[in-house]
Order: sequence, then C-alpha cells, then structure tokens
Amino acid sequence: MAEPLVEARRLFGQVIGGLILVGVITLIGKVLFGSGRKHRAAEEQQRASGLANTLGVSINATQEEIQVAYLKKMQLYQPERLMGLETDLRKKAELDAKKIISAFEELKKYKAMSA
Repeated sequence: MAEPLVEARRLFGQVIGGLILVGVITLIGKVLFGSGRKHRAAEEQQRASGLANTLGVSINATQEEIQVAYLKKMQLYQPERLMGLETDLRKKAELDAKKIISAFEELKKYKAMSA
C-alpha cells in the first residue's frame, strides 16, 4: 500500500517541479526580451518604416507628405502609361501599384493610430 503513495508523491513532485521550471523560464524570457507589447510596438514601427520607404517618405512624414508621395508614385502607374508595355512588364507594374496603394492605406492607418 505504501508504494502507490510514494509513487503519487514522486509524480506530484515532478509536476510541481515542472511548473516551477516553466514559470522561471517565462520570467527569464520577460526579463531578457521585455514584454510582448514592447516587441509588437517595435515590429509595428519597423513595418511602418518599410511602408514609408515604399512610398519614398520618412517615417516621420506628415499625412500631407505621405499623400503627395503616394500621388506622385501612382502617376507612374496610370493605365494610359502602361498600355504600350509588354504583358510581363504591365503585370509587374500593376503589382507595384497594388503595393503602393497598400502601403499608403496601411501607413495612413498607422499614422492615425499613433497620433
């Protein structure tokens, strides 16, 4: 009868030890890498920087500067300008235009959230 009780205590000790170890590892991770919120904010800023780069503006650009840069970039991709291009080049230009539109929309949202 004593053996099952000893076995249960041993298993219980292993479980508790495992939980403590997970807690310690989590705490060490937070100390070393900071909280997830800081990490997400840094990722968002890095993404916004890439979007700004797509439009050819600084991350600190105003809404007006972003819009002017967007309009200038989109002038290059007007359908009339693409008519004489080969199919492959036209498809690439259309993809680039979609990237510019997406960058503009996302950067506009980012700026609105950070204001």
